[in-house]
Amino acid sequence: MKGYGYAVLVFADYVDESDRPACKSTGEGLLSIEQYFDSAFNVRFWIVVNNQLGTYRRTVQPAWPKLMTRSLEMAIRASTLASLKSIELAARLMNLQGRVKVELRFIAIPDDWRPPVEGSFQKETMESLAELGFELGSDPSTWRTKVPNPESPTPGNGR
Repeated sequence: MKGYGYAVLVFADYVDESDRPACKSTGEGLLSIEQYFDSAFNVRFWIVVNNQLGTYRRTVQPAWPKLMTRSLEMAIRASTLASLKSIELAARLMNLQGRVKVELRFIAIPDDWRPPVEGSFQKETMESLAELGFELGSDPSTWRTKVPNPESPTPGNGR
């Protein structure tokens, strides 16, 4: 393949690849694509994160289901940030090496967004998210280029 870079990236809220013996991290996978091209090329990653990157502070009742729910929520956000950071660092390294020009853009549900009604998969919430997703995706200024620091993801960080 000469001069053309194609990439498809599906970014889920959680992907467990630990059972695959030859599994590579996202960053290692990005670095390995260069071997398939014999000339310089451009790669663009446009990632839609179907979640918020940060989390808001709240009190959790000391009950097993409430603690597990909050713990899982926090773990998913930390994993998402780590995956995005891995892609960002691999892109920087590839850009520094010079053969590949990598562009990274991503959007996520804003950290200050709150569901209009309580409960999972409520019609009002799903409609609100669909409208928000359309607005964010169609506005070039909402696509972010810098991944927030995983230790301190603050709203608006990384624009």
